[in-house]
Amino acid sequence: MKRFILAMLILAPMFIADSALAAVKLSRTFGNHMVLQQGQPIRLFGSADAGEKVTAELAGKTVTATTGDDGRFRLELPAMKA
Repeated sequence: MKRFILAMLILAPMFIADSALAAVKLSRTFGNHMVLQQGQPIRLFGSADAGEKVTAELAGKTVTATTGDDGRFRLELPAMKA
């Protein structure tokens, strides 16, 4: 019984934290093994909760956007070299 209570005390914050996070989803355009073109801005778009702040980071560059009333967002990372 003590192990069960200890496990619940350890796991409870993970469940609470998980439910507090919005479900940010990239468009289905993006997937595994995709290739980004060098020298071109990297445009990301998708959806999350309305008014949610979305941040993307790549190679030390960070951009942030806030979703609109429709829950959609667009981000643009600067062009980078290979």
